[in-house]
Order: sequence, then structure tokens, then C-alpha cells
Amino acid sequence: MPQILSFYIDETLVQGKVTYCKPYDIMVEITEPFSGFKAASHIPTFARHHKHFKGIKGHHKAIELLIELYTELQNSVEF
Repeated sequence: MPQILSFYIDETLVQGKVTYCKPYDIMVEITEPFSGFKAASHIPTFARHHKHFKGIKGHHKAIELLIELYTELQNSVEF
């Protein structure tokens, strides 16, 4: 079951879900105010002794990816 995330940026509700999460890979999809766009992150083998997406670190990375995705989409709409 995907993890649902909701938060506000400048009074705009941003919602999304974690569609894939393993210790070294994570993918999110934005569902509000845009839909159909995804962002992902991968930790390469050489860094796996120091980083992972388990627990709260995965949650924070998912929010970070959604913020980046929202910002990029918002900027593309303004033009």
C-alpha cells in the first residue's frame, strides 16, 4: 500500500504518494495540485554504507522529492 503524503507550500495543498521504496531506491508521484508526474532517487553502491531510505530518512527524502517536483512543475506553469 502506497504511503500518502500531504503538506502545504504557500497555502497550496501538495499531496503525493510513495510508489516504490527499498533501502536504496525511492519513487514518489504527485497527485495534487498536479498529477501524473514522478520523481525518484537512487543511492549508488559505493555510498550504501553511509546512506539509506529506511524509516524516517525515507520519509524525509519522499517529502524532499515532492517539494522539488512541485516547485519544478509550478515554475513550468508560470511561463
